[in-house]
Amino acid sequence: MAGFQTSVRADIAPGIKGGWASANPHVSLLQPNNGDPANANYASWKAGPASVTIGQFAFADVVTGLVHSANPGTGAIFSATQAGRIRPGFVQRDQTSLITGYLAGEGELVPAGVGITLLASGDVWAKFAAGAAVGSFVFASHADGSAIAGATSTEPTASIAVTTTNGSANLTGVAAGAYAGQPISGAGIPAGTYLVSVNATAGTAVMSANATASASITATVTTAALTPWRVDSLAAAGDIAKISVRG
Repeated sequence: MAGFQTSVRADIAPGIKGGWASANPHVSLLQPNNGDPANANYASWKAGPASVTIGQFAFADVVTGLVHSANPGTGAIFSATQAGRIRPGFVQRDQTSLITGYLAGEGELVPAGVGITLLASGDVWAKFAAGAAVGSFVFASHADGSAIAGATSTEPTASIAVTTTNGSANLTGVAAGAYAGQPISGAGIPAGTYLVSVNATAGTAVMSANATASASITATVTTAALTPWRVDSLAAAGDIAKISVRG
């Protein structure tokens, strides 16, 4: 069967994606409720309808109590300077997962509706598709929650073509690279606007605010959200690195 070990390494791997990188204390991301059973989301965070991938970041909606691997676009990102509705946290691997494929050798999804714990702090191993340098800032991709390293705390951006309509939140002619939850800026787009939803097939999107002009423009989208983590070990492209809030 595919997926099983076919070779043995001379050296033991230092860790695994989502695993603990140390025995140092860690902190869970608390759910903002008062424990009242009348509150619809009073119990715990739960995986959203699309399941949640273990070993990377996820986005928690403080209103619904649901956690999503991709930013759901239901609100702004919470930060030290912004009381946003969406709070990013890290999905550590020591919790309930599910192997969905018949006779599959591995699985990394927390099924929809299952309780999930997110980390607000802790030393863990994260995978970096483009590699990471020691001391780098760590960002969570709005597209899928994957970890991205950056030399500065400035959130990464991309330029995409869109067409705005004055007085409407709807965008047309949206180029590839747009995802729900991404902050978006450009001529005729009010400050603080983000993408609520994106239909990549149709090339359309909905913003959180109405445009103030009608035009075909090059807009700027923020592709990943800043997290409190920093990189604590070197990683080549596609490799894992230690990340820590205290490092």
